[in-house]
Amino acid sequence: MNSARHRLIRGLNRLASTSATSAAPTAPSTAATSTSNPSNNTSNAVPRSSYATATCPHMVDMAAAEAATINTRLQSHQQAPPTIKLEQARPYSEVPGPKPLPILGNTWRVFPIIGQYKISDVAMISFLLHEHYGRIVRLGGLIGRPDLLFVYDADEIEKVYRHEGPTPFRPSMPSLVKYKSELRKDFFGDLPGVVGVHGEQWREFRSRVQKPVLQLSTVRRYVTPLEQVTEEFIDRCNKLLDDKQELPADFDNEIHKWSLECIGLVALDARLGCLEPNLDPKSEPQQII
Repeated sequence: MNSARHRLIRGLNRLASTSATSAAPTAPSTAATSTSNPSNNTSNAVPRSSYATATCPHMVDMAAAEAATINTRLQSHQQAPPTIKLEQARPYSEVPGPKPLPILGNTWRVFPIIGQYKISDVAMISFLLHEHYGRIVRLGGLIGRPDLLFVYDADEIEKVYRHEGPTPFRPSMPSLVKYKSELRKDFFGDLPGVVGVHGEQWREFRSRVQKPVLQLSTVRRYVTPLEQVTEEFIDRCNKLLDDKQELPADFDNEIHKWSLECIGLVALDARLGCLEPNLDPKSEPQQII
């Protein structure tokens, strides 16, 4: 079963590469470089791209047009001059990533049995894309969705956020948007927070809350309590180490516990007990996670 699945995946990859090669237009002269440069090879066989731009653990969902604008600014800090000119920007189509098939696009890659990725494990998908394509990856050809652009370099991520303007657009769950803007508009009103809200509404709410929240005196108040929580988390990590001095496979859940404990301390001035040993899976903190 596994060998047949692997043969099918290889065949689909070959078909995707063939389709991309036959349909690809001639590259513009401004983007042409030596064929020995691995950043020019955007086929599925690329072991690693030389792009120095790259996303974080979670997926950054954006339309191709938005990503193209960002890509003009995301150049290697090692190779690019201090001021990046538009003429030096390479086309968005050259961003490496899995090649889509006709009709199916790249959606087949998350299908059961024949797919390469498990849609339930986004962290592993992100890891594999980084391993195969480098520090900036475009996952396009997703049926009913815009391209996903992954950036794995902290410096370049900073550039993305600094160039998104005063009213950034960050897609949210449609259900959350509908709940805030329609079903419970009587409760949330015209300023329903920073999640699922965009434009002037987002800017106004953010400007109101950031002043009291980000004041230095407010930050100082929580330094010692958060340090205590973090020390407890480190002690728990040491106890979770196995004979090989490795942490368990589900360690991300422990990180969620630490994060929730910190949030509860700051937002509610209370300890939630997330770092208690042998926490029951049915406990309230675990259900929140």
